[in-house]
Amino acid sequence: MKLLLLPAFVLSLLLYSTATAEPLREAGEILKEYRDVKMPSVDPSKVRDPQWVRSFREEQAKALEKQNALALELYKTYPDHPEAAQLMAIRLSNMLVRNDGDKNDGDKAVADVEEFLRANPKNELGARLLSMLAMRSQDKNERLKIYKRIVADYPDSDSARMAEGSIRQTEAIGKPFELSFTDAIKGDTVSIKDLKGKVVVIDFWATWCGPCVGEMPKMKELYAKYKPEGIEFIGVSLDQPGDGLDKLKSFVEEEKLAWPQYYMGKGWESEFSQSWGISGIPTVFIVDANGNLYSTEARGQLDRLIPELLKKRDEKS
Repeated sequence: MKLLLLPAFVLSLLLYSTATAEPLREAGEILKEYRDVKMPSVDPSKVRDPQWVRSFREEQAKALEKQNALALELYKTYPDHPEAAQLMAIRLSNMLVRNDGDKNDGDKAVADVEEFLRANPKNELGARLLSMLAMRSQDKNERLKIYKRIVADYPDSDSARMAEGSIRQTEAIGKPFELSFTDAIKGDTVSIKDLKGKVVVIDFWATWCGPCVGEMPKMKELYAKYKPEGIEFIGVSLDQPGDGLDKLKSFVEEEKLAWPQYYMGKGWESEFSQSWGISGIPTVFIVDANGNLYSTEARGQLDRLIPELLKKRDEKS
């Protein structure tokens, strides 16, 4: 029997590598370090200070980067740990949200999400990640493809219900838009069928939504300008249950909003908004004079779309 004798330098290299290799950390140690990462606190008095905002974002980015690294360490070392998939999904969400548009970074994030989906095919966290991928996409056909994948692969998830609404937004263009409700302000019954001949703007909003409130002066301006020509606005309020209705009524009175409000009283869980896949507000639809849905992306486009649709109506009459 022959003995294999290694050269002294090879043997010493192996011994050095073994001695210096970092031992695997316990899952509890990784989790403790993850939870101990401190996120910077928002100072309301400084949010308008550009230098403070820059510093805040840098500190936040460093904290997220550390948590992301720890989440990856836990997932790679202990893939079956009960918290591994959840923290990995949060890490991937951070990557998708913080992506600055660089194509390589975007491709890497998509590849990592696909790898997660293959490893966790039944985990509903995958549906949420796919939803984020859809929202990032600028291609309508690609978004539609992702939403249909969510419905097929995660049929019983909340994300699937929202995806069905997003699919509906795409496929309902040019079809009759149905809506009937009791105005939360005056108690009158409002129906799109009764508004045929008018161009109708549907504004999904809430009193707690900063951008919604910020855009309200422009909405009032447009309403006053085009109301005599045959325009109607409808507010679909996502204000919360409890005191949400009181807040809605107070805001409408203070701001003198003249159009009806559909208050569902369930916030994001409201059936009507969910059925249309509303995942962010303000979202603005516009319905043509024939009662057909014309656009689900009318926010910021009303200056152009309202006169365009009024002109089309008048040319046919």
